[in-house]
Amino acid sequence: MFRLLLEPDGAPGTVELDDPVGTRVGDPVREDGAAVDPVEPAQLRAQARAVEDVVAQDERDGLVPDEVRAEHERLREAVGLVLHDVLQAEPELGPVAQQAAELIDVRRGGDDQDLADAREHQRGQRVVDHRLVVDREELLTDADGDRVQPAPGAPGQDDPSHRHTITSHPGGYGMHMHIVVTGGAGFIGANFVRRTVATRPDVRITVVDALTYAANESSLDGVGVEFVKGSITDPAVVDELVAPADAVVNFAADTHNDNSLTDPWPFLDTNIRGTAVLLDAVRRHEKRLHHISTDEVFGDLPLGTPERFTEETPYRPSSPYSASKASSDHLVRAWVRSFGVQATISNCSNNYGPYQHVEKFIPRQITNILSGERPKLYGAGANVRDWIHVDDHNDAVWAILERGTIGETYLIGADGERSNREVLALILEATGRAPDDFDTVPDRAGHDLRYAIDSSKLRRELGWAPARADFAAGLRDTVDWYRENRAWWEPGKAGTEAAYARRETPR
Repeated sequence: MFRLLLEPDGAPGTVELDDPVGTRVGDPVREDGAAVDPVEPAQLRAQARAVEDVVAQDERDGLVPDEVRAEHERLREAVGLVLHDVLQAEPELGPVAQQAAELIDVRRGGDDQDLADAREHQRGQRVVDHRLVVDREELLTDADGDRVQPAPGAPGQDDPSHRHTITSHPGGYGMHMHIVVTGGAGFIGANFVRRTVATRPDVRITVVDALTYAANESSLDGVGVEFVKGSITDPAVVDELVAPADAVVNFAADTHNDNSLTDPWPFLDTNIRGTAVLLDAVRRHEKRLHHISTDEVFGDLPLGTPERFTEETPYRPSSPYSASKASSDHLVRAWVRSFGVQATISNCSNNYGPYQHVEKFIPRQITNILSGERPKLYGAGANVRDWIHVDDHNDAVWAILERGTIGETYLIGADGERSNREVLALILEATGRAPDDFDTVPDRAGHDLRYAIDSSKLRRELGWAPARADFAAGLRDTVDWYRENRAWWEPGKAGTEAAYARRETPR
């Protein structure tokens, strides 16, 4: 859909392209002043012809009522005048693209007043209450030929009517999707970035990470993505990054249960306030958001039962960490319902794999052994976790991004239930250590007994399945990675063990 805008006296105004048409004809110069990248003159000439063809086709099909036929003629004249430069053979930008390019230049080199003046100038060129909307089926399809449905909204109400769903056509973002990955220097986020670069070279990635102790920028060495040091709690940083992107994947979180018991406040700040800042930005700029969460929001399950978490399981968080993540999930759902934010949520079971901080259970045991120390086991090690390889988790995230339904929650799991004692036995075996070569330490407060995920909704609706379901093999690969990448984990190992030593006394 496009809008041809005239001044009240009928003089040529501007051509405004709405989001659905942007996939075929051009990108919008929006009412809020957000700029778009200029395109090549040849593309602009084709766009101009497409606009003129639509006007002509509407008249031939009798789609223009008699009472607006005179207005239609004035619009035709406006098209010819406004897009005159586009149709010239010389490689010059037409007025619409030039206006966008000017605003981009201001964004890159101007100050706040320059940007405000540019936006005001653009608003001054528009006559919002004097427009004719021409809607053609051929202009409302994406690159794959699937129809793009505008979200419900009355004509002329810009905010809802410019949004469109992106949930039913795989690959619908096209060849130049730009995503912001928050927490992209952390364990799961860095693996998401690396896997995306390896499997989707057409996707542009911007990583934003506060680089707290649990993050490691070297996890992104060699992947060639844009990196921004910043916090999701900083509205200015978030707004600048979200505005030009297509989607945001939110991995940013404080996650370690033990630390949340010692000092809960950073968890409340990052996980709750940070999520609210992200939601405010994606709402303002009408961007897609996928929010990464945890199965720990559901509390725990009894040992030795077939019961598993589903999307309908009530929330019963046990620690400040899981309570903060539960709060963030509720915020996402509220923004979807109240403001129409295009968001999805996933709750995943325990991840393992490369680039995981040595404070976590599996890498801690591996690196203790590689450092010549004995592994440490909480209590009797009876607590059960549902393990999934980080690559399987991130493949599921892409399935949700590409095929998930806005507003839905998906649980991600690989049927990998193991007790902590069983996991430690596999690590000892993989490292050639005796089965009893470990210490037990007092259990932590509020230690959940068992997690187990029912991921049947994700598998049934989106066609996802874990590719690395052999947990023992994946664990051996993980041991090998830590053995071969000592320079990555050794600098932080002593500090981590010192923090544990203040809480643990072997028995």
